[in-house]
Amino acid sequence: MFKSGFVSFVGRPNVGKSTLLNKLVGQRVSIVSKHPGTTQRTVSGIYNSDSSQIIFIDTPGYAKPRRNLGARLNDSVSNGASQAEIIVFCCPADEKIGPGDRHILKKFFSSESSRKTSDKIKFREPEKIAVITKIDAVSKDDLINKIIELDQLEIDQIDSLPEKIFSEIIPVSAKNNDNLSELISLLENFLPEAEKYYETKIISLENENITISELIRQEILQTLKDELIHSVAVTLDEESDEKNIRAIIFVERPSQKQIIIGKGGSRIGNIRRLAKRSIKKQFPDVQSLQLRVKVAPNWQQNTKYFERFSI
Repeated sequence: MFKSGFVSFVGRPNVGKSTLLNKLVGQRVSIVSKHPGTTQRTVSGIYNSDSSQIIFIDTPGYAKPRRNLGARLNDSVSNGASQAEIIVFCCPADEKIGPGDRHILKKFFSSESSRKTSDKIKFREPEKIAVITKIDAVSKDDLINKIIELDQLEIDQIDSLPEKIFSEIIPVSAKNNDNLSELISLLENFLPEAEKYYETKIISLENENITISELIRQEILQTLKDELIHSVAVTLDEESDEKNIRAIIFVERPSQKQIIIGKGGSRIGNIRRLAKRSIKKQFPDVQSLQLRVKVAPNWQQNTKYFERFSI
């Protein structure tokens, strides 16, 4: 019996969703950095085995929006969750359940969040599980307390939630590969019997140009301060080809442009070197990488940029 289906990760920013996706798929399909809010779009990665195909949907961290960009990212989380047979709530072992988590649980795990039905179409209610990430960062006693904390989230604590929120709670460490195979087995148990959606050789559904843009953005984020990360977007120039990449880095203010360029072009030179190395790991035919920096004033508030930046 072969099983297949869609699994959507939801959670606050910086809870380890992208790192977990990359480990489960076995390849970097979603960029990661030390900063919260790195993921700015839904990313799909595909796990294949002899008995199943799991299409993972990594979503941006769900948080109270401060700008139009934040609202756009929250919409993409909702769209990603609406496709899934299984919704996975990710929360780190070393942090308490807070208001942001409770908002996510109300949004995606309450009875009001159930898929709508019609006379012609009956949707299967998605299975809902909790994954405790980063268990390598806590003691066994703290982990036990975290499991108890999740298990005891009852309806009187969060309005409109069912008495039993999660079908299962499983602790994992992407860093140490703890319980990853057990997580796969658990997901397979909940998936419906179905044929493959995609050929086995396909690992990601991402457009190559977007993947390259994201790899460049990842190297930029590794060198920036927290307050700049949401101001950066990357697209490829129309003159790019498979061997010669020309990318444009967009920021919101001239001062940010100078930060990325660095004194005498030192920082952007380092970004180019690191980004080219990352790109060549996935696209060995790439020979050159050119970077330019442009200012798109207040682009996070200007929705016309979102499609251009594939957000």
